[in-house]
Amino acid sequence: MLIESGRRGIPVQRRVFHLIAASLFSIPGFFFQQREMVIAASIALLVFSAMEVMRLYFHSVNGTFVRLTAPLLKGEEVEGITGATYVVVSSLILFVLFDTRVAALSLLFLAVGDPAAGLVGERMGRRRIGQKSLEGSLAFLLISVVAASVVVALGGFAPLWIALVGAVVAMLVELIPLPLDDNLTVPLACGGAMSLLMS
Repeated sequence: MLIESGRRGIPVQRRVFHLIAASLFSIPGFFFQQREMVIAASIALLVFSAMEVMRLYFHSVNGTFVRLTAPLLKGEEVEGITGATYVVVSSLILFVLFDTRVAALSLLFLAVGDPAAGLVGERMGRRRIGQKSLEGSLAFLLISVVAASVVVALGGFAPLWIALVGAVVAMLVELIPLPLDDNLTVPLACGGAMSLLMS
């Protein structure tokens, strides 16, 4: 049975896929070394880049791709780069530039925060801030704070206050209407902020 779509037309399937996609690089980042994560992200980027070139260059390939993945796509992704590819790009940049735990936590905020903001914003968003809602942003922050607290408690990151600053930065960047994709701006901004505070 298909998962019920959100009230404003963004299927819950996409939210779940977003959570899984970002977690594929986030969770291993707490256990593997930087070199291993960079290699994995590089291979993934090669695969995703080849897929994007194929489907955007050949209309028949893109037509098949869209039919198979329609519930997971935003309107602009039908003829453009998918959010999943941006997640892979940001993952590679994060693991190249920052400590693996900083990179992993940044991706975790993206994985859990963005779907939470979308779901809450669609269903309970009343106070609009541009195209986003205050309720959705608070949901992003709340679940990110919970995720940060769990990771710190399990020994995956320290200190807690830096993780919490990262969660706030991630929420603010997600809220601001920037021209770049959130899958790039959110993790890179909070990763940069946490890295500066740890230096």
